[in-house]
Parts: sequence; structure tokens; C-alpha cells
Amino acid sequence: MKISLKEQVSALEDTVNNHRTYINWVTRFVEEGKRPLDILEDTQKRLPYMEACLATMQWLLRNEEKIKEALKK
Repeated sequence: MKISLKEQVSALEDTVNNHRTYINWVTRFVEEGKRPLDILEDTQKRLPYMEACLATMQWLLRNEEKIKEALKK
């Protein structure tokens, strides 16, 4: 199955947004003493990496045609 770059970016955007929501959820539960702080810290550490991946994929999508043209030469 071929998945277009646009579809990949869309899926990654959803994933990053879901991760941000999860961080908010875990933050609330840590504040209430229902989850340990290390879970929140681990979850927060992952977000910048996910955002960097998303930024790269968005750049690729914006420049997809230029890249294809350059590869033809």
C-alpha cells in the first residue's frame, strides 16, 4: 500500500496533537498524585523529537515538487 506524503504528514500531525493532549492529561494526574512524575517527564522528552519529525515532513511536503524535479536531473 502506497501512502502519500500528504497523508503521512496528516497522520503525524494527528499523532503530535494527540501526544500534546496526553501530556496535558498526564500533567493533571501527576498534580493530583495519581501518576508518578517520571511518566510525565518521559512523555515530555519525546515531544520535541516528534515535533522535529513533523517539521521535516512538512518541509518535504512543501518542497515535494522541487525535490522530484531535482532528482530528475
